[in-house]
Amino acid sequence: MPSPIEKMIDAACGVAPGDFVTLRCSKCEKEMRARKDDTDPLGTVVVEIQCPDCNSGDFDSPVYFDADGLEIPFEE
Repeated sequence: MPSPIEKMIDAACGVAPGDFVTLRCSKCEKEMRARKDDTDPLGTVVVEIQCPDCNSGDFDSPVYFDADGLEIPFEE
């Protein structure tokens, strides 16, 4: 979730609240904000996937969460 200062910066820059998601590493729990991707399910606020430092080359699949912390099933 964006911090209050990030929300203020977004508002000042004209960025809509739903334009960003939080990327969280499933191993080290490092977080960063990124623009929402067209493939993210509706209502996604957190995408959990291994960061480049933690991924040893396996094929990690993202897990999507809504604002309440509930997992959103990915439908192709």
